[in-house]
Amino acid sequence: KEVEDFIRSDNTARFIRDKDCASERHVTISFVGNSLGGLYSRYAISCLPTLLEPPECINDTAMEQSRIVIHRNLFCTTATPHLGVASHTYLPIPRFAERVIGNTLSKTGKDLFRLTENLQNDTIYQMSTSYEKFLMPLSQFQKRIAYINAFGTDFQVPTSTAAFISQKSAYPHHVIFPPLEDNETSIKVKKKSFVVALVSTEQNLEVLKEELDQNVERRGNDDLEMSKKLDALGWTKVFIDVRNKLPGPSLSLPSLFKKSSKQTFDNFLQSKRLSSTIDNYSVTSRELFQLMRGSESVQIPLGHTVMVANSKNKIYSNLNASGKPVMDKLAEDLINDIYEMGTYISI
Repeated sequence: KEVEDFIRSDNTARFIRDKDCASERHVTISFVGNSLGGLYSRYAISCLPTLLEPPECINDTAMEQSRIVIHRNLFCTTATPHLGVASHTYLPIPRFAERVIGNTLSKTGKDLFRLTENLQNDTIYQMSTSYEKFLMPLSQFQKRIAYINAFGTDFQVPTSTAAFISQKSAYPHHVIFPPLEDNETSIKVKKKSFVVALVSTEQNLEVLKEELDQNVERRGNDDLEMSKKLDALGWTKVFIDVRNKLPGPSLSLPSLFKKSSKQTFDNFLQSKRLSSTIDNYSVTSRELFQLMRGSESVQIPLGHTVMVANSKNKIYSNLNASGKPVMDKLAEDLINDIYEMGTYISI
């Protein structure tokens, strides 16, 4: 309701009047959601129509009499627990412990830890697998972007759930950065040392529309089903390394016990490059799951607030200031994307 009211109040909308003198206003809308805000946004767009009719009780003005056509531009999340946190906690904990923690966090905790037994009542599962209700509205955006903390830097939202990757999934992720050969995009990204990888998935309507039996209790491949369907929407995923931006001490593990996670990832990509015979190459969801989770150092995992440069008060502002370059990049990319998308709307 609040989103609809905001759209109705937009005075910058473009007016079009058809041959029958019925006027329309065309507006574009984009969402950026951080952490739980990404889940709230995903839920909100499932309730947002593509056309708003004039309200019944209106004044006699052209603006209020016009229909409103909504064009969905860009949907972006940062450190959002897309798969919930059941089996996606920073340190593995038994299911009974997840139940205890989830029940202490009221409704939100129960949803995130997916405590309902039947999949029909599992909000996270439904948001990730129901095509008509949740996936189709999200698929109508021109672009979907997810920013993800890599290498064990995010305590609240670990990499696997923020990137909705599964160790059971072979869904291909096309590598945009680092590329096979330098290009204009890679040169720009290289200047941002905190970007580990930029990958994309292709939309797959067959996977999106596949019907799953949801009238059952939990089964062992819930994560796989959610991961595949979310990937099938088509996303750009940006993996961020904020280890050198985290406040507090850092303890390096002996190389005997831990190899450089960034170097391991680069070496893996190099092997992919050597075996690639096409202009692009890809990695699977399960490969990203393994490569993006480890670190050769022990730090306080404050990446959740650092990546978005959370500055809700002076203490947070000082603590998370080093994350500003990440948000500067995101803001620049969003502006460029939205500007370019405007040229594709035919009115």
